[in-house]
Amino acid sequence: MSAGRNGRRPARTAAATPACGSPKASHATPHAKISASPAPMATTLAHHAEARAERRAGQQDDHRLERERYGRERERNADLRRDDGENGDEEDGVRALRGGQTCVRCNRVEQRATFETLETGIHVPRFYCMRIALTIAGSDSSGGAGIQADLKTFAACGVYGTSAVTAVTAQNSLGITAWEAVPTELVIAQIEAVATDFPPDAVKTGMLATAAIVEATGAAIASLGLPKLVVDPVMIATGGTRLLEEDAVAAMVAELFPQAEVVTPNIPEAALLAGCPVANVEDMRTAARRILALGPRVVVVKGGHLSPGPDVIDVVCMRDRAFDLRAARIDTPHTHGTGCTFASAIAARLALGDAVEDAIRSARTYLEGALRSAPGLGRGRGPLNHFWRVY
Repeated sequence: MSAGRNGRRPARTAAATPACGSPKASHATPHAKISASPAPMATTLAHHAEARAERRAGQQDDHRLERERYGRERERNADLRRDDGENGDEEDGVRALRGGQTCVRCNRVEQRATFETLETGIHVPRFYCMRIALTIAGSDSSGGAGIQADLKTFAACGVYGTSAVTAVTAQNSLGITAWEAVPTELVIAQIEAVATDFPPDAVKTGMLATAAIVEATGAAIASLGLPKLVVDPVMIATGGTRLLEEDAVAAMVAELFPQAEVVTPNIPEAALLAGCPVANVEDMRTAARRILALGPRVVVVKGGHLSPGPDVIDVVCMRDRAFDLRAARIDTPHTHGTGCTFASAIAARLALGDAVEDAIRSARTYLEGALRSAPGLGRGRGPLNHFWRVY
């Protein structure tokens, strides 16, 4: 079933299948769910270019009107922020005299008050910048994956989370029963509404559903200059439910990969993107190099889908070097949302200013803790404990 002109599709129903966002663990379904003989990426990209031209011909007037309307709203918001900034100059001076610290970012003052106790016993405010991350992904009604997992991860990492919903899914620990894409124009509106008032320090994408949404997301990220993009190329749920239309794969490669700081495919996704089977660690390295050639600056191929063994190995491939990350496999059925959590943890660490390698290592440590302390909820693949450092 193809998407309509606005990227909307009817809700899909299916027998309960393992839900999206749980593709990284020892109990994952083998990658036979994805075609073992994918078309060469060059051919796929050529077909995507033709399909994109047809879609854009029908959408041109609508998108022009939307851009004009949002442009007017951005100008109005910018005027309001300038007025607020001018009116706040005097207040900022008073805070400075009182010993407060302010942080100016993107022509505005972001402050969050905490309190320090001086030797006199008096509590005085201390101000600092809180970093912002944006997730552009689908909603998971069970709260274990998708934007819900992303926002929990951002909060656990000390980052303020914002979101743009691309699809709504009906799912729980047993699987997905239905999903529907959000209209493309509404996805654009969410991204612009957030970015013009809460400029993100990093962006993470997850389930994007349709080619139209992928293209709109890529265009919005480029036009708004959103930094430090982490792409989790969510394509197919563990049980086989397709979460990304086939023509959207080429759109993702063409529109998002060249802008991406990090791309985080699992084994099935890496096999499809690289156009080669991935059955062992050496295959993972080959796939990572091929995906790197598609445009991203860093590729992390996650090894949770490989045959069960004592260790899980992730392959990290950068422009100038490559290395493996190895850790003991955690024997748990509660793996729902691991892919979303890992990618959003990378985005959160990048937002905080970490170098990309440090961000990846920190994200993996965080994910391992969330897996080890999973609360054991649900009758199937249960969620993680995103706040394991707190409780």
